[in-house]
Amino acid sequence: MRTVSVREFSYNPSAILAAVEQGEKIQVTKHGKTIAVLSPPFDEMSTYDRLVAQGVIIEPPGGARTVGQMLETFDKYKNVEVDQAKVDAWERRSARLDERKEELFRRIVAGEDLSTLEDAFPDLADEEDV
Repeated sequence: MRTVSVREFSYNPSAILAAVEQGEKIQVTKHGKTIAVLSPPFDEMSTYDRLVAQGVIIEPPGGARTVGQMLETFDKYKNVEVDQAKVDAWERRSARLDERKEELFRRIVAGEDLSTLEDAFPDLADEEDV
């Protein structure tokens, strides 16, 4: 994603909007802080590009869209083999943590007294890290 300052945008908005029209995403900054992201209309974008534009997912360096592409993009990862069992274990643990977060949120909304996370989820400390 290309970055332009507000000043640069004000000098030539037609050229910047033409780049957006061609499918490029452009980040507009003011004093180094992002104030806008210009992107093509969602109906002309792929689902992946739409999720990136909405900020739901962050595009990895080099524009890789899959783990395989990411491993191919960076020389130091070209010979790396992915241990699928570890990936699966990590995904299961991540799902359990998401469930626990939802349960904790429910308890907080219900006004339950939770002095520590250990009180809310005593079994969480017993799990092995992947």
